[in-house]
Amino acid sequence: PWFNERLAKQFSEYDPAKSNGLLDGLGYDKKDGDGFRLTADGQKIFFSIDVIPTLSPDLVDTLELIKKHWAAIGVDLKVNAIERTLYYSRGDANDQDAAVWLAASGPDIMFDPRDYVATHPQGSRYALPWAQWYVSNGKNGEEPPESQKQRMKLFDEARAAADPEQQRVAMSQVLEMSADAFEWIGVCLAVNTYGMCKNDLYNVPDAEPSSWTYPNPGPALPQSFTF
Repeated sequence: PWFNERLAKQFSEYDPAKSNGLLDGLGYDKKDGDGFRLTADGQKIFFSIDVIPTLSPDLVDTLELIKKHWAAIGVDLKVNAIERTLYYSRGDANDQDAAVWLAASGPDIMFDPRDYVATHPQGSRYALPWAQWYVSNGKNGEEPPESQKQRMKLFDEARAAADPEQQRVAMSQVLEMSADAFEWIGVCLAVNTYGMCKNDLYNVPDAEPSSWTYPNPGPALPQSFTF
């Protein structure tokens, strides 16, 4: 029920010519001897992206592909593979250029809207000072722009609503505003996983959402499984 077409496919087409045209149009048409684009003051456009290899090795592989794609349009990228404690400490200090994580989406974003609203002081990694502002009621962090403040207000209204339709309307607005802002970049859907059970174990569902926030296998009611 929360599916949003724009967020699902936003800017995901592979079009180097369009990318080059956009970057040239933004004034990044000068390059160094290695073919990387330069800012107005002559600095190479460069991003270091934090990733935890022991947690999600597939994300390291994904970033290596993205690094090649970005290099082809003149943008330099470092895959900064670090351990989890350092990943969090850099985030807590707002000391990263960018970071990757598994996006919280799926059956019910009311559980975890961190990627659409800056509500999680560790998880909303594109906007940690805004999240700190939200959870501290404006005492800490940095005041967010109007789009974020509107989404925070809508999320608070959705959480307080007893009517599922009110929640749906509010959160649908949140998703549309998130697509407008484009603060995080989706890459691909996660692959399906699987489980196994004996043929004589009954009441096991044929399928269920796989999610830390859901949290599986709880919603499958394993207390009702029976031989």
